[in-house]
Amino acid sequence: MRVETARKLCELVDELGAILIRAPPGSAKTSLLQLVAQIITPTIFENVYYISLAEVSGKTFESLWAEWYPGINLTGIRSPPKCTGTNPERRPNLLLVDEGQAGIHMNLTLWGTLKSVMGGFKPHLRMIVVSAWGSELAATLKTAYTPGGFGRSSSVGL
Repeated sequence: MRVETARKLCELVDELGAILIRAPPGSAKTSLLQLVAQIITPTIFENVYYISLAEVSGKTFESLWAEWYPGINLTGIRSPPKCTGTNPERRPNLLLVDEGQAGIHMNLTLWGTLKSVMGGFKPHLRMIVVSAWGSELAATLKTAYTPGGFGRSSSVGL
């Protein structure tokens, strides 16, 4: 059943560009992302990148990326790949962002990338953002704010 859920999430993110998964703490959101990354996505996406915002406080997204992926240029992930004669139909990359609630009120460049993906301006990139509701931070918010403005069709509850 969990594999089927992961498969459906991949199909949804491939269709919409970006989705938000919201669930209470301890509901296996991270495990679901790991399943998506390891089992489902290799046949759908070119590359899969997982990053957690749990330790983002006081950092930029770029510095956090460098900790997780030393040697992998973030600009290359954000910018469209150059088509070559050998691979003109490259599949999109998938960025899995865990602990999204930790970066909600931060001015991270990640959120600009998210908005571009949601607006259809980055067809080479897909994003799944996972965020806990029910945490102390979420309880202080008056609305279900997310930097990308997810609507009902692109927001999934577990």
